[in-house]
Amino acid sequence: MRLNTVLDSEATAVRTLNLFSLYVDFPAGLRAKWAAGQITRRVAKRWEITAQTWKLDSVITSGSIRNLIGEEAAQADILVVAFSSLDKPEQAVIDWLESLAPALATGGLLLGLLGDDTNWVTSRDAMVKKLATVALRRGMDFGWHWMGKDAMEDPEWLTHRVDQLLDRKQSERFFETQTGLALL
Repeated sequence: MRLNTVLDSEATAVRTLNLFSLYVDFPAGLRAKWAAGQITRRVAKRWEITAQTWKLDSVITSGSIRNLIGEEAAQADILVVAFSSLDKPEQAVIDWLESLAPALATGGLLLGLLGDDTNWVTSRDAMVKKLATVALRRGMDFGWHWMGKDAMEDPEWLTHRVDQLLDRKQSERFFETQTGLALL
């Protein structure tokens, strides 16, 4: 009975999910906004959401704005990276993510919304591998999806990844409240 009571109170506790989206071009920005909306609708009843969306141009500038944006991104539970073309912006995204790597929260989810109708992406593309490497270094889950035709028609690929993350976070939180110990 005590376990049920703890689970019931745990289910009503306010939890915060930090979502940070980075996009390279306008169409990718629309896809990042779509993903943020899907995530918010999926978790809003159980989690408080904080969400930020920034264009890559904003985060590669020098100065205090870059540092501020970097600090916010480093705290993200879900980090979404979206771009249409895999050409030029590829290295700028990786460089920026690598600059965050030491500060990134571990145990989150890195999501790549990659390509569009005219820019095909496969698991063999260098960008997919680079994003997977960043996620692996930080102990983050990694998921990506080619954002071509019909990608936004069925968000199951996205909600499945988010549900996995939330289940893990809820289990970790339950463990911490019961033992007073944090999972690494």
